[in-house]
Amino acid sequence: MKTLFRLFLTLFAGLTLTVGCIDFFLPEDENLPQGVVFYTTVQGLSFFFVDEEGNDLVDFDDKTTWPLAYPQKVNDAMRAVAVDRVETTAREDGRVFYIYNDNCNALSKDFENRLWGFTTYFWGRTPEPEYTTYIYAGGGLDSLTVSFSY
Repeated sequence: MKTLFRLFLTLFAGLTLTVGCIDFFLPEDENLPQGVVFYTTVQGLSFFFVDEEGNDLVDFDDKTTWPLAYPQKVNDAMRAVAVDRVETTAREDGRVFYIYNDNCNALSKDFENRLWGFTTYFWGRTPEPEYTTYIYAGGGLDSLTVSFSY
């Protein structure tokens, strides 16, 4: 009985000490590392590029029409290289994804509206609450600014 009592007392003392000191080991917000180079996030959104009549602006056979998202502005030669390397991934639901730009961009035919859906990562930096990603599509340049909160 004494052994069982000592075991419970030891466990209780250890648990009390652990709970009491846990705040000491957790970092506070001002101690978090600042300036992480880049992080990315995916929100599961698909973008569709269409003209005024709703026609698809992405021509699968012409890679110069494929949208490309990048964390900074790039020249045409860099865009051509990024779109040139394509991997194909088939999903169980029958969708096929064409992944390019070092696995950061993907095209997939949307079953419902028969348009090419474009998915991408959203880039950011830890100390910046807003970050702009540049999207090249249809020979033009757009930008998407995302606000992050922690």
